[in-house]
Amino acid sequence: MDGSMRAWSIGSTIINQQINNKSARCDGMALKTEILITAIFFCGVAIIAGYFSFESGKETGYSDGFAAGYLQGFEKGNISGFYSGETAGFQKGYDEGKAAGREEGFKLGYAEGNETGYTIGYDEGRAKGFVEGKNEGQQLGYALGYSTGLNDSIPHKYALRDPTYDEVIEFLARDKTDRNTYIEENFQYVCIDYAIDVCSNAQKQHLDCHVVELVFKEAEGAHVIVAFNTIDKGWVFFEPQDDRKVKVGIGVHYYKDNNYISDIPDDTIIKVNIIP
Repeated sequence: MDGSMRAWSIGSTIINQQINNKSARCDGMALKTEILITAIFFCGVAIIAGYFSFESGKETGYSDGFAAGYLQGFEKGNISGFYSGETAGFQKGYDEGKAAGREEGFKLGYAEGNETGYTIGYDEGRAKGFVEGKNEGQQLGYALGYSTGLNDSIPHKYALRDPTYDEVIEFLARDKTDRNTYIEENFQYVCIDYAIDVCSNAQKQHLDCHVVELVFKEAEGAHVIVAFNTIDKGWVFFEPQDDRKVKVGIGVHYYKDNNYISDIPDDTIIKVNIIP
């Protein structure tokens, strides 16, 4: 039983006692008035008691509800927060780990790749250089040996002489070497063969002729032409494949400056070797 009911019960008991005590001496109207006042008083008491009981119950209920709600909310929030935090933390950790791993992987990969690439490149470069150097050296050695052997085969070497410029022009006009067919396959008949044949034919007419090696900035092997040290115009150079007079010198673009077509990336002359 709550406070208001207890107050009402007590009030009813007192009212009944008052009625019994005063029934003998009071008339009906006075008794009713006194009873009414007493009833109003106890009703007020009951209302006040009920109000304080309500507030007490409300406060107690709020505390109990808050505690229960907090525990339930904490449990659910903890689970939800765990999964959200785990997802965000994983992504952050993944991004940082990926960046760190990429940096370390790049350093290691670059170091090992550079070392491996250098070894492979060195071996391939050495092999390619050996083949090209051997071919070029073989051609130059052949030209030098041929020229030396040819000179030594002449009974009187003093019979060779430096010609005039006009003598060179006249000789080349008569010489038919430029009509030979160029055969690139296996170097059967190439530039060095033209040069050797021209010099051989010139020396047969006692004209001193020289095989000349031209080394370009970017080209595989070298190119070979001929030269005469004329007594009136000095050194003059000729392309033995067509008997044209050509410009020769360090820095000269041999094919471009002499109006030839070539697929050599850079035909700049970087070295001129005149073979005696």
